Amino acid sequence: MDRGVLDWWKGVRDLFTAMVLVAKWSGTTSLHRLLPWCTHIDEETRAIIFTRRMLSLRPIVGFRRGPYLTTLSAMLVSRARRSNNSEDIDRAISAAREAVPMILDDISRNAQLYYDLGLECLARYQHSGQADDLHTCISFYTKALLLCSLQGSIHADISVALVAALHMRISCSDELEDFDGYLDQVQLSLAETRNQKTILSVLAAFLLWRFEKAGDVEDLTMSLMYAQASISLSELSHSRPSLPVDLGETSQSSDPPSELDGPQRLGIMASALLAKFTQFGDVQDLHQSVAFSKDALESCPPILPIRSHLLNVHASSLISRFIQTGHESDLLAGIAFGNEALALHPCGHPRRSQTLVALASAHSARYQLTGDFADIESSINFIREAIELSPHQSIIYPIALMTLAANLQSRLRQEDIEESMNLGQMALSLYPSGSTRRPDALWCLTTSLLLRASTPAGQKDDFALAEQYISEALSCAHPTAPIRIRLVIMLTILACYKTESQTPRVLQRHWNILDHCPPGHLLRPVLLLTIASYYNARHAKTKALSDVNAWIGYTQASLDSYPPDSPSRFSLVQSLIEAEGVLLDKAGSLGNIVQLTKLESRAMSFCPPARHDAARLMITPILARFLFHNYLQTRNAEERDKAFDYYREAMDLCSQDTSHQLQVTIMSSLATVLDERFKDTSSMDELQKSIELRHRALSIYQQGGIEILKHVELLPGLSWGLEQRYLRTGSLSDLEEAIQLGHELLTYSRSGSLVRFSPEQHRDILSGLARLSLLYWQQSSTAEHLERSISYQCEALQVFKSSNNPNNHSTHLKILSQLGISLFRRYGVTNSPDDLNSSIAHFYEFLMLSAHTPPTLYPVSTILSGFASLFTFRRWTQESLRLPISNEVPIVLSELASALLVRHWTQGPRPDDESESILCSDHALRMCVPGLPGRGLVLRNIAQIQVRRFEHSDRREDLDSAIDLFRDTLNEAQGSAGGPIDHNSRTELASALSLRFQCRGDLDDLEESIRLGYSTLSICSTGGVLRETTLGVLAISLAFRFINSRQNEDWTQAVAFLREALTLCPPQSPRNLTNVTSLSALLCWRMMVLKEDNTDLEEECLHHAETAVEICSTGHPNRPFVLHNLARAYQCRFARASNVGDSDRAIEYFRLSLAIVPDYSVTHLSLANDLVEALLMRYHKMQRLGLEDSQKALEESIELGHRQLSMYMHDQKHPERLRLLCNLASSMGLRSEKTHSLEDTELSITYAKDSAPSEGGSNLRNQLQAAIFWARNAHATHHDSALDAFRTCLELTARTFTVTPTVDMQHDVVHSLASLALDAVSCAIDRGELTLAIEMLEEGRTLLWSQMRRWRSPLDDLKADDHRALRDKFFAISRALEMLSTSSNPFSHVLSKEGVSDPYGRMLERKRELLREHNDVIDQLRQLPGLSEFLRLPSWHRLKCVADEGPVVIDHHQPQLKDEFYERSIEMSKELVEARSSYGPGSKAYNKSLCRVLEDLWELVVGPVVETLEEMDIKEGSRIWWCPTSVISSLPLHAARKNIASKSKPKWRYLCDLYVSSYIPTLSSLIEARATALSPMHQPNVLGIALSDDSLKAAKDEIAVLEANFSQSSQLTLVVGEDCKREVVVANLQKSQWTHFICHGVLEPGHPFDSSFKLWGDERLTLLEIIKAGLHDAELAVLSACHTAEQTQNSAPEEVLHLAAAMHFAGFRSVVGTMWAVKDEDGPVFAKHFYEKMLATTSTSLEQTTFRNAARGWRSATVEMRKRRVDLERWVNFVHIGA
Repeated sequence: MDRGVLDWWKGVRDLFTAMVLVAKWSGTTSLHRLLPWCTHIDEETRAIIFTRRMLSLRPIVGFRRGPYLTTLSAMLVSRARRSNNSEDIDRAISAAREAVPMILDDISRNAQLYYDLGLECLARYQHSGQADDLHTCISFYTKALLLCSLQGSIHADISVALVAALHMRISCSDELEDFDGYLDQVQLSLAETRNQKTILSVLAAFLLWRFEKAGDVEDLTMSLMYAQASISLSELSHSRPSLPVDLGETSQSSDPPSELDGPQRLGIMASALLAKFTQFGDVQDLHQSVAFSKDALESCPPILPIRSHLLNVHASSLISRFIQTGHESDLLAGIAFGNEALALHPCGHPRRSQTLVALASAHSARYQLTGDFADIESSINFIREAIELSPHQSIIYPIALMTLAANLQSRLRQEDIEESMNLGQMALSLYPSGSTRRPDALWCLTTSLLLRASTPAGQKDDFALAEQYISEALSCAHPTAPIRIRLVIMLTILACYKTESQTPRVLQRHWNILDHCPPGHLLRPVLLLTIASYYNARHAKTKALSDVNAWIGYTQASLDSYPPDSPSRFSLVQSLIEAEGVLLDKAGSLGNIVQLTKLESRAMSFCPPARHDAARLMITPILARFLFHNYLQTRNAEERDKAFDYYREAMDLCSQDTSHQLQVTIMSSLATVLDERFKDTSSMDELQKSIELRHRALSIYQQGGIEILKHVELLPGLSWGLEQRYLRTGSLSDLEEAIQLGHELLTYSRSGSLVRFSPEQHRDILSGLARLSLLYWQQSSTAEHLERSISYQCEALQVFKSSNNPNNHSTHLKILSQLGISLFRRYGVTNSPDDLNSSIAHFYEFLMLSAHTPPTLYPVSTILSGFASLFTFRRWTQESLRLPISNEVPIVLSELASALLVRHWTQGPRPDDESESILCSDHALRMCVPGLPGRGLVLRNIAQIQVRRFEHSDRREDLDSAIDLFRDTLNEAQGSAGGPIDHNSRTELASALSLRFQCRGDLDDLEESIRLGYSTLSICSTGGVLRETTLGVLAISLAFRFINSRQNEDWTQAVAFLREALTLCPPQSPRNLTNVTSLSALLCWRMMVLKEDNTDLEEECLHHAETAVEICSTGHPNRPFVLHNLARAYQCRFARASNVGDSDRAIEYFRLSLAIVPDYSVTHLSLANDLVEALLMRYHKMQRLGLEDSQKALEESIELGHRQLSMYMHDQKHPERLRLLCNLASSMGLRSEKTHSLEDTELSITYAKDSAPSEGGSNLRNQLQAAIFWARNAHATHHDSALDAFRTCLELTARTFTVTPTVDMQHDVVHSLASLALDAVSCAIDRGELTLAIEMLEEGRTLLWSQMRRWRSPLDDLKADDHRALRDKFFAISRALEMLSTSSNPFSHVLSKEGVSDPYGRMLERKRELLREHNDVIDQLRQLPGLSEFLRLPSWHRLKCVADEGPVVIDHHQPQLKDEFYERSIEMSKELVEARSSYGPGSKAYNKSLCRVLEDLWELVVGPVVETLEEMDIKEGSRIWWCPTSVISSLPLHAARKNIASKSKPKWRYLCDLYVSSYIPTLSSLIEARATALSPMHQPNVLGIALSDDSLKAAKDEIAVLEANFSQSSQLTLVVGEDCKREVVVANLQKSQWTHFICHGVLEPGHPFDSSFKLWGDERLTLLEIIKAGLHDAELAVLSACHTAEQTQNSAPEEVLHLAAAMHFAGFRSVVGTMWAVKDEDGPVFAKHFYEKMLATTSTSLEQTTFRNAARGWRSATVEMRKRRVDLERWVNFVHIGA
């Protein structure tokens, strides 16, 4: 068959089949046999397939394509509604749009088509949520309505559909339309149309929307009526509707299938019932809403779009019922349905916002049940998204705003409260008066207002607005509406804060809402507890037992409202226990542990065993609070500690799930208990824990979840704790944080918020801030904080006076005392008399109130009489601190005493002020019993007063008393180590000790001052006023030590400290003036003490002095000192530059400063001394410059000195008086040189004598110089006091060693004395006191070696078994002194960055301590038989035995005479030095100079001595000992020569040809060298030390000499080459009796103790290390090295400081050394002949040889060298020292 025919036939067949199926839509299977290939497809789908196949055919005649497209569209929509297939909807719309132009000629069919298109677009909108589809739907409905006739049923159907679509758009977007006419038409058509149930449901939905929008209850009633009617008319059968067979003529029904519209009608009914419940509160409506919404869901296929809306309705109904009944299953189901709905409303869906709001409400309800903040956060996130999606005109938008506001309120954060406030106002603006939702908005806004009122941002009218809003809400809310419960709760909360505004009778009318809040209602326990809280608050004011009973009753009722396992039950148990605790308190049993245990058991009985820990977590804090409350009344420590245990247990029970509110409560309470324990124990550990707990609590608050009231409660305790820690540690950050917390409290207090601050609390906050600000000012010196302190105190005083209790004396007293103190402190800054007088007036007012005296009794004596009887009773009672006297009375008395004294000095004289000041001080001190709070402050104030008195009157007992009080203050501050109290005590004690040192010169005072300074500095290493003030005081003490000891490092450190203090001190601080002045003074002191020419220091000094004058205004109490300092700066520059103009300015400023200071004071005397010295300097300079009027300056200095001397007579040994005497002595001496007046000479010596006492005085150096001036003047004028003067000099020299602990430092002292000892000897010789001369020579020379000998003195006369302990103690102390003296320079160690090390000070203190112990032991030893002269100065009787074995020649001359002997000695010394340096050893020029010196020595010294020896029949070859002094000690006396032949053929005879010469440093050293020696039969250990390197090529030969001479001895030890290390050498030195050095000797100019032997690898064995070695058994040392007997340049000649002398004093009895460099080959030669002679002198046996043979061995070796005709200087080089 033709292919085209077949296709045509198939088309006809399909068309026929489609027409049949369309006509019989309800289904027929008669044609299934014709279509065997589609038997598995349902009828609807087959109809769609056939219709589409027919439409796919080419157009044929008579084929009406439009109707079939319309039919296909309807079938696709029908299937889409069942299958939720969006593709079917899209195809349906496409088919309908294609059909529109094909049926334009048929108006009725066109209307039907537009209607169908509207249905299809609506279906797609419900599926996709695209708003364009809804708008298109409404457009099609509108066109259809215009095309159809007004009477047909189709018109009514289209009207209903249009209204439904418009309602849908309004409910989503609130885009209002003018559809009232349509709605009227629908209502008219209600009776005519067959689709009544659809019309009724549409009307019900619209009226429900209008009710929610406008609040007309009639709309709600009509909506319920229409919804009920719609459900009643609905046929809930599952039969499908019939479609007309004739598609072209029969209109299609617009009514969807019944089973599809039924869920929507049920949903509308459920929504209307839920709205009714919300309006009227009938729970039955709520139950019916849940039932209808449940039926709607069950009858709604999952694929229908309406299901998501039904899920929202059902979830909302369930959550509302949960709130009413408390059934947790409703909550869980509601959340589940909400989550399902949200899944069906993806982002962009118009109904998503409604779902988010419903779900947010569910999570919020669950938070109220569980307290889980995660629910709040989830709820907030849901609501925020809903707000973003909701148009502002929509119904859901204000609901979302209120929901978000309520959730934010739960977080209790400041920013959340502010946001909730704004949200509530926005919501309220959207609900006009009469709206059903307006009470909700008012409630929400009221809650926000109350929360805001409890924050610093609160407004004064918040409370009033809250009351106004609550009243409006209650008036417009239905009496049984659910919102009314929340409103009554808020009203009751307001009543708790304002009990007088709402009586129980008034509130009772509102509390009737309990009848509508049945058991199980989520808010019933809250309402009951709120009522209980009201009675709790009421009881706090009335103390009525009935209120307590009501409190307990309502709390019990609230407790019974919760199920046994509810976590909220615990907080109610807590309230109940509190109430019952009040009953116990009223019965006096609150502190009874047994009663509390019973109460604890009762509380636990309310809690299930499974929640035991949770129950104890709630109960233990209450029990702890009861105990602690009782402790505050009884002060029973057992109760306090038991409370601590309870709180500690509660803390341990806390977990992550514990509410933040409870955690904070426990932490705060536990911190309070710790505070009390700290007050009792002063344990910093308790305070630290308290602060940590409160910080943790604050961090929890910042995370959210606790009330603002609890946050505020934390602040005072934390601020107090930080203040206490600051007072004990000085941490400025603590003080700053405390002030910040105080400001926060003040902000709360001034805001008038719900955190109710009484006027008393506000006043206390101001007082606390004033105190903290004053402390900060003391730290920072910023005037702003001082002004704030005064401002706060004035405000506090004003608050007090305006309060209802102006007779509260304790408060008034506290404010007056603080204000007086602050004004007094400001006076110290401004010097304003008004401040001083005001402070005194406040102190007087305080005392009058304290003594309960009438205001007319003004004098202090009268006021104090009011305390007399009380004070007498206080001394004899155990309750001394509980008497009705303020503990601040002693503090105020001490402050008043100080203020009166200042006024006496600055505005006086005012005798009454002075006498009353003394009276106040005495009474304050008497009242300051141990244990009195603030006792340390009182002691400190009185001590400061006494220091000021001393500075004005110079009464030393005032200063002594002040120091004792400062020590007591320091003891009082022991619990606050490192804090300002401790710091101030230390610093002021250090300053007072420094001041006393200046008066008395007790070094212990100075060292204690420095030690206190460094210890204080170590605990305030960071910046701030504490460190700054410490630096200033310490710098001054170090400066005084510098003046006393001349240690440059002290001055350097002092200047560094002051410079740091300047960087730390604010420019506006009054301490800045002190620091600048002190720095200028220190710079000046250095230049004046050390006579340095340093222009940089000079200019800096002048700059700081001028800066100080600019800072210090006229009238300032420090003005005279500032002017005086500027004068000294000019004086320093005059000393250097000799510019008379500088002198003029200096003298002018000295006179100005002197004119300001009162006469007869120490200050006046000090300033006058400086002026005298300035005049003396002017005289010297003008004399030197040859200027006129120099005598005028001298005369003025004498006149001024005498005037001052007559004015200051009461303290003969005051340093300033001694200084004045010294200045007068100088002035009189200068005038006597001009006038030759015996009277002037006598006065000069008398003044000098009086100015140099051997005891007392603060400056040993100055005293020593005064004594030297006295001695030399007395000697020069042959005054009788000359010898006494020199004895004083020697005593003072010994005393200066106490401030120079090391021998290195002591050398600087003796070097500065020049020829003092020789002058003393000369004086004794001039007076014929030869034996005294020898004693003084022995005492005044080699002071350092003599000191070392004292510490190594043997005790051979003391039997070992007798007094062993005393002997051991002596040796231990001596050894310690020696180690200390030979230790390294303490300043060689770099100080730490903080400068908290004082090695020098520790050395001084240790040395003085050891010296005291040493002297005590010596005194004890001298009491023993045979030891009466132990370690006394050597007498002539003992010294003369030195000549028993041969003559001792002491070479002495008088340096001050400068005769021929002295001049030629100097010339010889210089000639040798210059020749050796210019020409070198071995040169003819040098040899010639040496010969000339040797000849001169014979002529000047040796020749006369030899003649005397010959006269004494001293045989040639005998031994003689030389003890040279001064410059002669550097000349080779042993090699002096004379020509015994003719000049043409001279024959030289040397002294060594006649006698065996040895040198000794002192007579005592020779006596001691002879006194102890090894047994002659003892074989000595021999040590050879050799630096065998290329620089000493002959060293091997010298080593061979040692090996050859001691080859038979097993005692020879050689330390050679790389073994020649310092440690090895010292160790072997201590084991050997004989030592031979073969190495280099090195001198260090100016540093004699650094002279050394060079060892291997550049190691050195210094002179100091030799001394420290302690070589007690040493006998002989041969020093074959350069310069071993040569003194270092710039060293003290009388100390004999060279290596050979060091070996001698270290223990070697006999030493061979060299006077200069040694030629390499001379070493082996000298050693060979030296040892040959030694070993051959007595016997060939080494056992028979002693060190005494060394001198003859030396002579033999030098003779042999001469025989070899070596250069003269090579054999002269070797010398022998010792026995």
